[in-house]
Amino acid sequence: MKPRLESSTIPKAIREAVLERDDHACVRCGVAIQRPYYSLQHRDPRGAGGSRLLHTMANLVTLCGSGTTRCHGHVESYRDESKAHGWLVPNGAVPEEWPVRRWTPDGPRWMQPGNEWAEAVPHEWQREMGAAA
Repeated sequence: MKPRLESSTIPKAIREAVLERDDHACVRCGVAIQRPYYSLQHRDPRGAGGSRLLHTMANLVTLCGSGTTRCHGHVESYRDESKAHGWLVPNGAVPEEWPVRRWTPDGPRWMQPGNEWAEAVPHEWQREMGAAA
């Protein structure tokens, strides 16, 4: 029998903390989210080896839509762009060191997710991927 991976269900306290940190808005486009039309994106997905980081504040961001619709669908469909902008974390990087191009009321800004958002600059690899500074 295979070892059981951590549950894919995000604990309520972590879900609420991520939504609060993200101002109940999509980090990609800034639209206010409404249930059930949003998802919490695992930036370092289980399938890419991210199971040990599954439900951490640095690994989760709020996106509008589902895995096939709106911004979450876009992130899943355009994975290279999504890695460059931090909505996904590439192999060899860790969420705690991979900034996100986050939509804010003042427009997009590079920020590092954790318990709070912190100002950041794109990672060297993100700049090499063509992400704007």
